[in-house]
This record gives sequence, structure tokens and C-alpha cells, in this order.
Amino acid sequence: QACKEIILFIDAIKRLLNDDHGAPINNRETLQKLLKRYRVN
Repeated sequence: QACKEIILFIDAIKRLLNDDHGAPINNRETLQKLLKRYRVN
């Protein structure tokens, strides 16, 4: 469940960033930043 929640969270963040900047987001870079910040162990 944690993984599914993280994926939904990332999708929400990407939508917000796309709306704000009008540019595609580098999925891998975004994922790495979020995993570092919101590491779930």
C-alpha cells in the first residue's frame, strides 16, 4: 500500500508542477528526489 500511495503522491506532484511550469517533468529525477525526502523503511 505504501508504494501505491507514493506513486499517487508523485503523480499529484507532477500534475502540480506541470500546471505551474507548463513543462514535462523528468520522472526519474522526481522519483529520486521524492524517495530521498520521503524514504520509507
